[in-house]
Amino acid sequence: GLHPGTSLKNSIWSNNVSRNNTTDGFFFCLRVLQAVVEGNLFFRNRGHGMANLTDPDRYNILKANVCAENGQHGIEAARAIGNVIQGNILRNNSQEKPGKYAGIYLEEHRENDVTGNVFIDDQDRPTQKHKIISLNPSGENVIQEG
Repeated sequence: GLHPGTSLKNSIWSNNVSRNNTTDGFFFCLRVLQAVVEGNLFFRNRGHGMANLTDPDRYNILKANVCAENGQHGIEAARAIGNVIQGNILRNNSQEKPGKYAGIYLEEHRENDVTGNVFIDDQDRPTQKHKIISLNPSGENVIQEG
């Protein structure tokens, strides 16, 4: 999929389609700062729709993306700090192991705004049984399940 490189700053990733990859549709490398990831489709990737949004990545905006039918989480953000995850559509993810993965996954996270996201599972046999999994926050966050 798409892979912003180490220490990339002030980038814009918009109107892309990343599908059928053997791993993630979008993978944050180390120290990605102030990226805007908006209006993309991350579809049927074996891994996550968007992944590895983790410290030391900071102050990124993930907005109005569609993460659909991915093998694992729609958005994976373990140890995420100071990001906005807003207005995304998370649909029918967790295809690899139904019920294990969520639309959005957060762990040991702080200072994030996770609001206004839409969670859909309209399959005959639902796979995305969790909207948001939030484990062990390490500080204040604004999280709304939607």
